[in-house]
Amino acid sequence: MVVNQLKSKQKDIEKELTAKRKRFRDLQNQIDAIVRRAKDEAIREAKRKAAEEAANKPADKPKTGNADVGAVTNKPKAAPAKTNYLDLTEADVALNDNFELNKGKLPWPVAGDVKLKFGRYEYYLSERSKPLIDDNPGVTFSTNPGTPVKSVFKGEVAGVSRLADEVIVVIRHGKYFTTYSNLTGVTVKKGDQVSQGQVLGRAGNDDEGNGGKIDFILMDESKNVNPEIWLRRK
Repeated sequence: MVVNQLKSKQKDIEKELTAKRKRFRDLQNQIDAIVRRAKDEAIREAKRKAAEEAANKPADKPKTGNADVGAVTNKPKAAPAKTNYLDLTEADVALNDNFELNKGKLPWPVAGDVKLKFGRYEYYLSERSKPLIDDNPGVTFSTNPGTPVKSVFKGEVAGVSRLADEVIVVIRHGKYFTTYSNLTGVTVKKGDQVSQGQVLGRAGNDDEGNGGKIDFILMDESKNVNPEIWLRRK
């Protein structure tokens, strides 16, 4: 009887984890697409500005003197400059520096508790059972439905997207990106400049229908990092 109950419970948990795994995968795919577009747009803008500055630059005056007309110097062609996403503009560099200086000091995106930590986690049905293993791309916070969700740092909204019944907001802070998912009543749109502590929307319901939750994801360019290291202690 007990064995059958454990097997039934394990099937339910595995089904739940499979659904969560798919949701996290779909969520990560949407975030990656938004980040790629933001990076491409930033690179195009940097190239446009560079071309504009080059076009407006005064032409060099011809040199005068008794240069040897017959002498020809073969100078090697300089390799084309590679656009570095991390150093596109002075504003981006300053924002990166400011964001990094606030590591461990950023405010929580929502009032609540950590429900699921970043990275690999294991779920045990019993002391002797094999663990069910999964991976969280960010930190999941439990909270009350409708609780305001706020930007942890100033930046630009890189994208607002929908995943099933939830809304995702991605904010760019130079090379860093923060994502706030499972939102309702979103108050920002792509291209908006947001300040630290600005309300982006409100927390939606959790999967069990027993409260609210949000998923908070932090990326260094395209790499997910542990958000808890960047947030101040509660």
